[in-house]
Amino acid sequence: MRFTTSFLARQLIKRCKYLAAIPGGTVTPCELIPHEWKGKRAVTIRERHDDTMLLEYGEHKFKIPSHAYNWVSVFVGEIMLSDIYRLSLIKPKPGSFIYDCGANVGVYTVAAAAAFPECRILAIEPEEQNRWYLQQNIELNGLQDRVFVLDAAVHRYDDEQALLILHESGDHYLAGHANGESNKGVPVRTVSLNSLAREFQPVDCIKMDIQGAELETVLGADKLLHRDFPAWSIAAYHDKNQFSTLKNLFNYYGYHVHTHPGGYIYSLAN
Repeated sequence: MRFTTSFLARQLIKRCKYLAAIPGGTVTPCELIPHEWKGKRAVTIRERHDDTMLLEYGEHKFKIPSHAYNWVSVFVGEIMLSDIYRLSLIKPKPGSFIYDCGANVGVYTVAAAAAFPECRILAIEPEEQNRWYLQQNIELNGLQDRVFVLDAAVHRYDDEQALLILHESGDHYLAGHANGESNKGVPVRTVSLNSLAREFQPVDCIKMDIQGAELETVLGADKLLHRDFPAWSIAAYHDKNQFSTLKNLFNYYGYHVHTHPGGYIYSLAN
């Protein structure tokens, strides 16, 4: 399966724009060739229909919209082969929750559930089609007893905002993060991590890939930070101005902060 030029160009432009602001940042070939990572093919196509495809990676299965094959391959390669969210660094307690903020079709959700079979996963996804595929993939992988799906977007406050729906279903974002777009999009419920943590607790790890709303969401987690001190894995490359602010914020709370040149932040307990 070949990636389109426009897809690879968007990935390269997004990475390079961000990395230009990070001293020592580089783009490595493996970030741009996600269909073969470490010499192994990331996914196998098991079924192909007009609108959907069934992918398989090892024992894991993913039903996806057919047009999404390219970027789901990126997710599988980054999450399951390159461990971009550093699941290998965390040691969640049995019975605790791992939050998947921006769960999309569920690649991280499935990976986290497989890595930590005694933990529970809260998969948070505001977009209807993504959430349908997320639910399908939870059931395909036999995880419905341990994974909870929430129809919402995480943010600083419990409220409602407009979600901008884009062609690439991994790029939807809250309209408040774009100029002049607050009156567009689909209304979705927003919920703070403080609110979620009152019901889904204790929280041991939080993964975020939420298209620029990362800082606002962390600011709405102050009570959770003091209570549970969870590990964090954040895709912070959507807004280069947030990167240093997030690092400083986690340092303030007493975390040991690691970074990845691709724009990821990992905050672990000291």
